[in-house]
Amino acid sequence: QPGMYTVVLGCRSEQLGEAAAQELRGAGADVVVRRLDLTDAGSIGELQDYITKEFGRLDCLVNNAAVCFNSPSLFGKVPHTPFRAQAGITMDTNFFGTLAVTQAMLPLLRASEAPGRVVNIAS
Repeated sequence: QPGMYTVVLGCRSEQLGEAAAQELRGAGADVVVRRLDLTDAGSIGELQDYITKEFGRLDCLVNNAAVCFNSPSLFGKVPHTPFRAQAGITMDTNFFGTLAVTQAMLPLLRASEAPGRVVNIAS
């Protein structure tokens, strides 16, 4: 239902986030784009502060960010990254980054009038 919820779309690239937000707005969603980099504690804190000040709560956290080195669409377009480095970057982003965001948002989820929800999307 339009106006019932606001989607805060956290995205490392605000330009790509805004493109996704336009599509959601076209479907009637209320969307705000904010910068979020799972490997940057400062951006996680800034997003937490923003949600706290603007909404005072978070009803649902959807963790959908990740990094993937074996995408066929990247072959030949990015420099080769040795496997050991890939593993570190992947763990820092997909596990520790997701954990840091979730931990930062827990107080806001607990403040929700409905039971706060966490949805983790992975492949």
